[in-house]
Amino acid sequence: MTFLSELPRSKKPLVGFIKKRKQAEAWIKKGAAPKLIINNHEEPPVWYQRSFWLANQSLHRLFAKQQVKVHVIPIQLGPYQIRKKRLQSTYWKGHRAYLPKEVDRSIRRALAVNPDLYLILSLSVSPYRGWGRRYPSEVAQNERGQRAVCKYSHHVAFRNKLRGDKEYFCPSLYSTVFQNEAKAAVIQLIKDLKKKPYYRAVVGFFLAGGDDGQWSPWARSGAHQLSDYSPAAQSGFRRWMKKRYKNIRSFQSSARSKKIRSFGAMQIPSVAQRLGRRKVLFSPSRDRLVIDAETYLCEERFRTLLSVAKAVKVHAGKRVVVGSYFQDMVYGRNHANACSHVRLRSPYLDYFVAPLDYGLTRRPGWIGGLSVAHSSMKLHNKLFLQELDFRTKVSTYVNDEYDHFVIGRLNDARSFHAVNRRETALMKILGMGQWYYSLAGGSFHAKYAKVGIKESVRLFHQEQSHSTSLVRPQVAVIVDGDSAMFVPRSKFAVNVSPSTRGMRSALWLSGVPFSVYDIRDLARIPVSQYKVFVFANSTMLQRWQRQWIRKHLKRNGRVLVWMHSTGYINSAGASLRHMRSLTGQRIRVVKTFRPLSVNMSNIQKGVWRGMNARQGVVGYVPSGWEFFVSDPKSLVLGRYSKGNRPAITLKKMSGWTSLFIGAPGGLGPDLLHRIASYAGARTLGSAGNLLATNGRLFLLHGVRGGKVTVRLPFRCDVHDAFTNARFASKARTLTLRLTPKQTIVLRLFRR
Repeated sequence: MTFLSELPRSKKPLVGFIKKRKQAEAWIKKGAAPKLIINNHEEPPVWYQRSFWLANQSLHRLFAKQQVKVHVIPIQLGPYQIRKKRLQSTYWKGHRAYLPKEVDRSIRRALAVNPDLYLILSLSVSPYRGWGRRYPSEVAQNERGQRAVCKYSHHVAFRNKLRGDKEYFCPSLYSTVFQNEAKAAVIQLIKDLKKKPYYRAVVGFFLAGGDDGQWSPWARSGAHQLSDYSPAAQSGFRRWMKKRYKNIRSFQSSARSKKIRSFGAMQIPSVAQRLGRRKVLFSPSRDRLVIDAETYLCEERFRTLLSVAKAVKVHAGKRVVVGSYFQDMVYGRNHANACSHVRLRSPYLDYFVAPLDYGLTRRPGWIGGLSVAHSSMKLHNKLFLQELDFRTKVSTYVNDEYDHFVIGRLNDARSFHAVNRRETALMKILGMGQWYYSLAGGSFHAKYAKVGIKESVRLFHQEQSHSTSLVRPQVAVIVDGDSAMFVPRSKFAVNVSPSTRGMRSALWLSGVPFSVYDIRDLARIPVSQYKVFVFANSTMLQRWQRQWIRKHLKRNGRVLVWMHSTGYINSAGASLRHMRSLTGQRIRVVKTFRPLSVNMSNIQKGVWRGMNARQGVVGYVPSGWEFFVSDPKSLVLGRYSKGNRPAITLKKMSGWTSLFIGAPGGLGPDLLHRIASYAGARTLGSAGNLLATNGRLFLLHGVRGGKVTVRLPFRCDVHDAFTNARFASKARTLTLRLTPKQTIVLRLFRR
């Protein structure tokens, strides 16, 4: 199906109308949930982003009709033309050379549809095509000195020659030259924008960079070709290490070695060292340089982003919001997701976006794919929007496998509404937002998609004044990016990911309200709210963190859950004594790296009666050393399938309870539900389906389906959130027949 382009209309009447507009300003207001404020008016966090490569299939008119007022306009600084034979730069034409008319055309395309729109300008922070030839040492490189080659904002290869006119060299994300020149280009762009009346409509900027625009490393050539070994990255590493340690003796003390005698002699460790195929965990002393290098490569790749964001704030001439893509350890694919604190703590970034995770989890009948520690996001007053890149029956076809397993094509109204309602309700319940992204062009022209967008926008408007959740979770999950650096890259997918990325299924299917925090926010968590704390992957805990846990968490009857190797390493080294002191249980280890599966014990008492025989995450083969408990005072809840050693144990301590789970990702929905019940924490219903509520909305999405009885947070009248049909009056519980893949969103009225 082909759609008519929304071509810009005549300039003169449009310019005249826009000149009469008030200068638009925007900021994020702090509260129970971050709020987008535009000219002193709260704007619902539902945005539309136009396809950056199919501008002629923009949907500004469609979304404007659905009352979506904030539109995201792609502005390409550097090279990006898919449909043309040659790769051409857009705004950033060459060395200190710019082309303002390209920006003018993109903005007019949106405002011609509705001059009252608010615009976010999405800037692709990439250089002009000849930049890499001008600065070869500032281009990202692999270990062999081959330069990273980009095409369509993606890394495609490592080689020192370009093939064809659409390729260009990828800039090192650690290059101060690129950082300064990109900043200069953006500053000049803002100066050009200020000369135009269209700037009155601009309320913010979105900064995209790195691989796929998500500030990811150039690393699509396999684990054996990791970057970045460029001169720019190497010199940046030496500066970073000097700033970190002050003097070389301090580093030598941490590494317990004098082999490296100066910062000038330091090099980023080899790919083989970073992969650590013969290691299970890195030693905090012997592998100090590897750990520091991985930390540097993770944290410092955002310096260009932060530098440009600061420049935008300083030179905008008015209050604007600035954002970027964002994924953290909840997404947890590799080390690149481990340093979320760098952006969360920046005063120059106001909002973040992450795609609804691609893969089977986004399809109807599953949990979706939220990729952030949402509680830390709110703690830092950052607005989060989930990117909904939906494909429908009118979208471009690739192949059946891609449509089903990757993009999750929604070919009919039933599947579209199941997913769209699930994500809309969940974002509203969590105090977040969403933007619809027409990456494939005209996906949202499907009639059922238009209906879905309209009801989503209406729901956000109806609930706009209710940002305070009436239901406080009593289970807190801690994800730990710092500890991830102690796991070699070769083991990450089977040792860390199951406990972070994989554990999303356990959390969302448990029937238990929960919060997720980053370990760096440990001391800021409102502790009194929670009865259960789950440490998902905290292999390394510093002395102050252990003391804080002992002082603030080990009391008031709380249940503390320790996953796999939690606490095994501290700044001094690795030892089982650290784990025993932390958990209060006698833990031992079999130091053989192997898959770990657990069979639950047949316990016939209390909340542990009738547990599912197998617990853990789906789609992973959790592996690692076999940490097990040898403590006569511990209740054995589960044993390793191989060897029958105690793998899940519970021990009552003085004022608190310790629960140890030996396998990475060994916490299943059923077990988490029972832990919450044991601790007296709130539960919404039995495990097996997606349940969530903020006391105003109640979301049910069928995974297992069946007859479902939900516990309402208080006595209330219950209506369908979209049709207003009444389900119950003055109810405390509600029993429904929920079919797999079905979404029900209820509105609660307290009585």
